[in-house]
Amino acid sequence: MRWSEDKLREYGEKRAKSAAVARSEVGTPVGSLPGIPDAPEPIAPARRARPFRLTAVEPLEGDVQGAIRALLAVHPLVAWHMRINSGVSTPIDADGRRRFIRFHDMPGCSDLIGQLADGRFLAIEVKRPSWRRPSDEREEAQAAFIERVRAGAGVAFFARSTADVLEHLGPLG
Repeated sequence: MRWSEDKLREYGEKRAKSAAVARSEVGTPVGSLPGIPDAPEPIAPARRARPFRLTAVEPLEGDVQGAIRALLAVHPLVAWHMRINSGVSTPIDADGRRRFIRFHDMPGCSDLIGQLADGRFLAIEVKRPSWRRPSDEREEAQAAFIERVRAGAGVAFFARSTADVLEHLGPLG
């Protein structure tokens, strides 16, 4: 679409007036030419500005796990699920001695376990989206646990996103 000279001039005058009004409202002087505001004085930067780079940030495993847990809570094939915590603690007992306590001592147990509506066991090992395959002893134990669940007719898999869960369990509807 081409604008006529009159239309273009009218558009420029409207923009100049609105800019003049906006500038006069904040106390800056309006330009000396009618309808044309002065250019603002440049502000010297305090330091040299670095270029802006938009980088993709990969979600953490905990973020992925939270999304998967929300999906499992509404999935019709899942009867129940829970997060399995693991680790150790050394609390001080009443006698003032430290005690060593290990929480769930099953090597390789998946992050999320549960039961499907048809009674099968469910085990999901959650990983970051960039994860590809087991690379250390702990992840090999997790892979072995998943194989044991599958051998017992359960549903077990590694999940890097909610899409992986939907792929193994089926769609929500």
